[in-house]
Amino acid sequence: MRLASFTVKNFRSITDAYKLPLRDFAVLVGPNNEGKSNVLKAIVIALGLLSRAKYFRTQKQLRYHYGDDEELSFAWERDFPLSLQEDHQDGRSEFVLEFELLPVEQQDFREKTKINLGTNLKLKLSLGREDAKFEALLQGKAKQKLATKLEDVARFVGERLDIQYIPAIRPSALAESVVDDLLAREMAKLEVNEEYQKLLAQLEAAQKPVLSALSDELTKTVASFIPEVHNVTVQTSGGLRRALRRASRVLVDDGNETELNRKGDGVKSLVAIALLRHTSQKGQAGRSLIFAIEEPESHLHPRAIHGLRAVLQEIASSNQVIVTTHSPVLVDRQETQRNIIVKEGRAVPARHIREVREALGVELSDNLSSATLVLLVEGEEDSQILRAWFPKASQKLSKALASGNLAIDTLNGATNLRYKTSLHKAHLCRVHAFVDNDEAGRKSIEAAIAAGVLDQTEYQAAVCQGMANSELEDLLIQDAYENAIQASFGVTLQPKFMSTNKRQWSDRVRDNFQDQGKPWSAALERQIKYVVAHAAANLGLSSLNEHRRGPIDTLITQLEGRLANV
Repeated sequence: MRLASFTVKNFRSITDAYKLPLRDFAVLVGPNNEGKSNVLKAIVIALGLLSRAKYFRTQKQLRYHYGDDEELSFAWERDFPLSLQEDHQDGRSEFVLEFELLPVEQQDFREKTKINLGTNLKLKLSLGREDAKFEALLQGKAKQKLATKLEDVARFVGERLDIQYIPAIRPSALAESVVDDLLAREMAKLEVNEEYQKLLAQLEAAQKPVLSALSDELTKTVASFIPEVHNVTVQTSGGLRRALRRASRVLVDDGNETELNRKGDGVKSLVAIALLRHTSQKGQAGRSLIFAIEEPESHLHPRAIHGLRAVLQEIASSNQVIVTTHSPVLVDRQETQRNIIVKEGRAVPARHIREVREALGVELSDNLSSATLVLLVEGEEDSQILRAWFPKASQKLSKALASGNLAIDTLNGATNLRYKTSLHKAHLCRVHAFVDNDEAGRKSIEAAIAAGVLDQTEYQAAVCQGMANSELEDLLIQDAYENAIQASFGVTLQPKFMSTNKRQWSDRVRDNFQDQGKPWSAALERQIKYVVAHAAANLGLSSLNEHRRGPIDTLITQLEGRLANV
């Protein structure tokens, strides 16, 4: 079961947010104090009330709490918009939750309610000053029939869906509460054993392997975020019965073994997020989980935020994740509509990446203002050649270049790849890199991947089969530029140097020049590459060597795919 969409009306600062698509990963963005947190809290409160059917039996109890957080209860005087209270004494806050059921869940629903759902399950909560109303949004006789079984419906949802709320400030108590939940589930496996119940005297011996295994698993998870952490130890504390299921201590060893509540905010935040991944992997008694996280980037180093994004995406592959954020790194660049803009009391899915940039206060130069995808190449000569090839090879890339959706930016040296990738991603651009297949190019790719700013789907290199090192010029036919070199520099490209595959293009051209009495220099190499690029661009796609076009064809396919949702 998944929460497919959510509608909220007249809750705190939000007057209208209609059918927000949530899917597996949703990002709430917007200026400060415009309501991002209120939308998130509305989801938590609505699901909490819905999963506790007894509240609708009395229609009086509205004081649902998530843990000890008073903010996650409903109180009309605080939560119904203050600007409307004087003129609407009987006003109500409304939530509509639309659930997508798996086929097996649809069958189970049919068996429990005798109603065959022909669409998603839509439920509406209406919260007033003194009462709560609950109804199913169906048509005809099915609605009347379901009205008598609303408690069963609420219980059906509660048994299959749960929500984990993570506030922006993540104290050590939060991380420890997550460990308590993990420990409770693990210990429950032992408590159902009658023999275990009779042998409380052997409690310590029975608990030791469970705690040890849990500590080992948490050590691996936390260490993936904080390499300095050598060990995480979970110990039970408190009374005997309570210790069976809950009450844990978390010790983190990052060179100095200390209780988590004595570590810095950054470590606490990372540990809490790491535990989320562990929770998502373990599941929760067969229920689907929704993680509602406020500003998960809080207290994190910029490099750690890139790693955090990968973890949230991993969690979203099996559970739903909803976040509020001020970080461009966490924005979904691939599917823009997954970003929800919260502004001036309204919440709507973004239609274009420009709206997300505006909401985050990101400003770009004119040539990148419309770009959703930036191709990074090593030099201006590479850009000139690819700009000539793309329109001839791909209608999609031709349109993207013309509209500005695709931009090509130069690195001015492969060593700048990591910096430029981070810069463009911070500006909410998707990035793809195309570099030479030489030592500098390969090291730049490795460094960007190691830093977490580039992944394996975001680059290609100018690889030539049979060559240890190669560059873009190695993909050209010699006829495309040899006359230009002769005319500009008075040097003839000789087969004895050019026909070998042992050295890359620049080295072979250098051998020609030196053999013909032309001293070589970096400045001369740049001049030659400019002349070659100009000649190849004038010739167009026919300058590409048909036997070496594999990297370019793959590059075009990758770029087209990444522009598919633009």
